[in-house]
Amino acid sequence: MPKTYGVFDVLNIKDINKRFGRGKLDKLQLLSYMQRDIDSIILHIESLRPLNYIDYNRDRAFKELNEFCGFEYYGGKHLENTLTKFIQLYWLYHKFNVDKRTSHLSSMIISGQLSRDAAIALLQEPLYDEKEMEKEIDFILKKLDLSRDEFDQIMKNPSKKHTDYKTSKYNDIKTKLIKTLKIVFGKNRREERLV
Repeated sequence: MPKTYGVFDVLNIKDINKRFGRGKLDKLQLLSYMQRDIDSIILHIESLRPLNYIDYNRDRAFKELNEFCGFEYYGGKHLENTLTKFIQLYWLYHKFNVDKRTSHLSSMIISGQLSRDAAIALLQEPLYDEKEMEKEIDFILKKLDLSRDEFDQIMKNPSKKHTDYKTSKYNDIKTKLIKTLKIVFGKNRREERLV
C-alpha cells in the first residue's frame, strides 16, 4: 500500500501550486522541515501537540460529546465534512490506492481500543455507500467548478508522485549528515576506550 507524502516539503507544495494552482499561497503559512529543526534545535521552540498528552479513548470521547452537545458519530475518522469524506474514502483510494482506514485502525489497535481481528473485519466492509458517494462527488464538482468529464479524465490520468515535482533534499542531507557524525564520533569514542 503506497504511503502519503510529508506535509513539510514547502518546495514541493510551491512547485505543485505554481504548475496547477489558480492563486498564490501568500496567505497560507507554510512550515518547512528545516524551519521545524531551526525552531526546535536552535531557538528551542517546542511545538506542542496537545492531543499527544491526552489519554484519548474514542468511545469515551463520543459518549462525552454526545452528552455535552448531542454529537452523533459520522462513521469514520476525518469524515466530518463532504470534502474530507470524499478525499479520505474516494480520491485517495481510487487515485492513489491509499486506504486511510489502515493507518486509522492501526492507531486503534496500538492504543488497545480495537483488536486486530476486529480491524481486519472492518477493512472487509465497503469503503462507502455508492449512491451516497455519487451525491458527494456531484457536490464537490459543483464547488470546484469541474465537469464530470473533467473529473473522470483526472481520475483516468496516470497518478503523479510528489517526486514528479521539485522536492526538498533537506531530509536526505540531514540523514546523511547524522549517519556521518555517528560514524565519526562513534569511532573516536571507541578509539578513546582502547587507549
